Amino acid sequence: METRKSLIGEIAAKVCWLPDMAGGFRVPGELRLDDLPVSCRRDEALAKALGMVQPVIEEASRQLGISADLLRALQDNPDLLEKLEKDVQALRFVPKSDPSVDPAHDDNSGDPRREPV
Repeated sequence: METRKSLIGEIAAKVCWLPDMAGGFRVPGELRLDDLPVSCRRDEALAKALGMVQPVIEEASRQLGISADLLRALQDNPDLLEKLEKDVQALRFVPKSDPSVDPAHDDNSGDPRREPV
């Protein structure tokens, strides 16, 4: 089941309105709960709904070398995640030792057995 944001939720996620420690305002996706001034109430569910940086996503981003925005998009769009999983699964079935499907071998680029990668 896909959740969707209301119009106000979409606006709140894209506009600089959350205060940071320096006294400025930032887009929720640029802040973690710990980046908010001490006077702000912390609400994990609201932070997630606004697209604030989640500690788990931030850590996964660092460990995997994948942008936090991409990880959030995969988290928020099950259809996109399913498509990516299917694409990765399809890549597993391409024999790496067969030069007819290896894009590095130009000499077989006209081979009709070659499948698009």
